[in-house]
This record gives sequence, C-alpha cells and structure tokens, in this order.
Amino acid sequence: MNLKNKFSTYKTDELVEIAELQSDYTIEAKKIAIQILEEKKNEDLSTNVEKYWTNYLKENIKSILINKEIPKSQFLNEEEVKILIKESFLKWKEEQELYEIDTTKYWAVF
Repeated sequence: MNLKNKFSTYKTDELVEIAELQSDYTIEAKKIAIQILEEKKNEDLSTNVEKYWTNYLKENIKSILINKEIPKSQFLNEEEVKILIKESFLKWKEEQELYEIDTTKYWAVF
C-alpha cells in the first residue's frame, strides 16, 4: 500500500497534522498530505488548521517564548501565527495566575 492510498482514508485534521512543518513525517509524506488536502477542497480545512495550531501552541507555548522563534506553517501566514501565539500566551498567562499561591492566607507567627 503506498502513502497516497493510506492517507486518502485519513480525516482532514489528521492530514493537517501530517502536513505541518512541526510533524516528524518525511517530506514525501507531507507533500502527499498537502496534495490530498488540495484534492478534497474541504471547507473545514481552516477550522482544522486553527484547531491544530491552538493545540500545538498550548503544548509548546513555553518553549516558543523561550526560543523567541515563530514557528512556520504550511497553511497560515506569519501574521496569523503571531495572532494565535498572542492568544495562546494570554490563555497560558491566565492559567499561571490561577496556580499562584495567595500568601496572605498563610501567615507565620514567630
């Protein structure tokens, strides 16, 4: 079974994950995934791409901020990726604030 036959049974979100540059698939596999996505001309492609990037950024926001390097996308331009990074950073920051310890509740008497 060749890759095209195998990938043609995959859902759009799985093909997006294969095609994106951050995946560990070979260049050939990525090209085939992109080709299948172009053939399908699926309306929900943009939704799946945004969902992929939201999950990717949620898992990797800390390393992206440390490296100060904007990841590249096969489907989004740099400006769109920046917007998603900003949104992910704000969500991450909110989560970090939720985990802060309120020290006023724990007074030590000496």
